[in-house]
Amino acid sequence: PQQGFRLSEEIFDGCGQNVGLLDRPAFLLSRTCRPKVLLRLKGYCGVTRVARQTEFGKFPWPVCIRGFIGDWGIIPSKNVINEDNSMKLGWSHAVLYVQEEASMLAFYTGVLGFQVVDRGPLDHGAPDIIFLSQDADEHHQLAMVPVRRDSAPSNSVNHFAFRTDCFKDIQRLHEVLMDLDGISVAPLSHGNTLSIYFNDPEGNGLEVFWDTPWHVSQPQGKRWDISLDEGRALLWVQEQFGHEPGFCPREAYAQQRRLALER
Repeated sequence: PQQGFRLSEEIFDGCGQNVGLLDRPAFLLSRTCRPKVLLRLKGYCGVTRVARQTEFGKFPWPVCIRGFIGDWGIIPSKNVINEDNSMKLGWSHAVLYVQEEASMLAFYTGVLGFQVVDRGPLDHGAPDIIFLSQDADEHHQLAMVPVRRDSAPSNSVNHFAFRTDCFKDIQRLHEVLMDLDGISVAPLSHGNTLSIYFNDPEGNGLEVFWDTPWHVSQPQGKRWDISLDEGRALLWVQEQFGHEPGFCPREAYAQQRRLALER
């Protein structure tokens, strides 16, 4: 009310039971809003329809209201691809603007094991875009274009993360990175991973991680001893994170997420 925004009593109508924790945003189309908007709800709720609202015309998009029932955001319906939020996206690739093509390619191929799968100019007289991949099913997981002019580290992307299925890969990579000039390395565990964080030759942040068998509510972060063998590293994770909220077997958490995504 102090912001000139009102939700009607209809907000709690029509459900009759708590639908539980929504682990992803649910998009609900309001039948009473003018003009039409979508309200996004996160958290515990018993809502099946969205209340009308008044005076939103004075607010820029997006407007957010935070309350005890969760987080609400108002989004113009024209900006939402489908109202039931059913589109599933899978991660494919990222494109980096780079300064020094040679040093960046040497790092990503020689240290991280990517292969150059294609390259060529996007237009006549333009520099090559270089495609790199480790996955036969992905034409490229990374691409580089040597057009970067600034020398400061990226201020819009914190880091890119890559998964490995082998614990020893983390240790081998750490050993290699420690011998390289200009590369800072930090072993960090989030409870659900054992990770190392580092930078590439142009200051872009990177993470390579190995999944532990557990889920832990995030954010979490503790430095870990990279010299531990796999068994002792897992015991350390249990000791350090076992008391944290949400600690449970990874598969139990995954099953909860699958059920939530089916709603």
